[in-house]
Amino acid sequence: MDVGQMRKGTTRLILLKVLADANGPLHGYAIVRRLRARSQVLRFPDSMVYPTLHHLEREGLIVGRWVERSDGPRRKVYELTEAGRRELEMGLQAWQAVRRDVDKLLGLGED
Repeated sequence: MDVGQMRKGTTRLILLKVLADANGPLHGYAIVRRLRARSQVLRFPDSMVYPTLHHLEREGLIVGRWVERSDGPRRKVYELTEAGRRELEMGLQAWQAVRRDVDKLLGLGED
């Protein structure tokens, strides 16, 4: 894996995981709030989250739909597709391999 691609792939993986862990569809800001709540160090600006959601939607890994609300304007909610679940599983396996390699490079893993 190219180190330059790690950031992009990691963001995609994290967004897929947040949606997989949800009990139903989430709108973009709810996703951002969950990211902020889960991480003390990593920051996910809107300028990175929303374009990534749109890419995942175009790839068929998530599906977005507009929902009407009685308490405000309509908003778009996102859900994981079966293809997204498969992508998440493959991504988690790849992440474990990357993590093992980084641990080795840092002298933290087994030789």
